[in-house]
Amino acid sequence: MRCQLAAVLVCALIAPAIFAQDRIEIARKAKEATALVEIAGGFKTGSAFCVHESGLFLSNEHVVRGAAVVKLILHPGLKNQQIVKARVLRVDKQMDLALLRVDDKIALTALPLGSTDKLAELQEVIAVGFPFGKALAEKGEYPVVSVNQGRITALRLKKGELERIQMDAVVNPGNSGGPVLDSNGK
Repeated sequence: MRCQLAAVLVCALIAPAIFAQDRIEIARKAKEATALVEIAGGFKTGSAFCVHESGLFLSNEHVVRGAAVVKLILHPGLKNQQIVKARVLRVDKQMDLALLRVDDKIALTALPLGSTDKLAELQEVIAVGFPFGKALAEKGEYPVVSVNQGRITALRLKKGELERIQMDAVVNPGNSGGPVLDSNGK
């Protein structure tokens, strides 16, 4: 009995540490895959994230609205910062999605897309992006990416179909287009 109790206590102490390490790794990869989007001479900004190493990025339609080409700042605020151009390939105003392509041959970290099939209230999520755009950086500089966590607070349905996911992770103008990841990094 003592052995079983000791094993339970050890698992209870180690499991949160393992889960925390998983979150740290998910956040690290998400930060590498997330880019600052800059439009209209730098006056409009948002976020995007790489979904395929060939140069495909997802953002929101309202972030790139009216642009054929945008500037993506990869690893902003870091020593390996890169600025590349991305073409807006497709937009879906109703879904508020935009598909972008970087034609330059550069090393990119991609995030796998997930599914909404198994989402549930109280499930943990990690939100990544650039809240307030360039406002959190020194003049002439770019901000580093922000990461925070929260939980799904509601799955909003319309006619029985999932329409919106409500969460309590902090997002602000500028986070638009950035990824929100589940505990598997999708």
